[in-house]
Formats: sequence, structure tokens, C-alpha cells
Amino acid sequence: MSKRKKTNLRIVKEIYGDRKIEEVFEELYEKIYGLKVKVRRKTSVELVAEKQQEKEYTQE
Repeated sequence: MSKRKKTNLRIVKEIYGDRKIEEVFEELYEKIYGLKVKVRRKTSVELVAEKQQEKEYTQE
């Protein structure tokens, strides 16, 4: 029987709690790389447009 690989999600949840993932990513990125970044989620309109572009690209 193969062992399942455990994720580090529990550790992140313990350290950062229930904060938004965007905030956690910004903090970690600044801590690791020393760069201040702004993270946001894509809107549904942006996701649809991106998917459409991928479709057009693969058809060519």
C-alpha cells in the first residue's frame, strides 16, 4: 500500500490562521524575496477571457 503524501496546509493554517490567502502570499513573498507585491484574484470575466484566448491559441 502506498503512503499518501501529506500537505503542509495544516502548518500554514496554524501559523497564519484564517487570513485571506492573498494576504499570506504577499507577506511570504516579501519575507522570502524582499519584494512588495499586490495579489488579487482574477474576476470571472478575466477567467472567461483567458480561457477564450487559450482556445483560440490551440486552434491555430
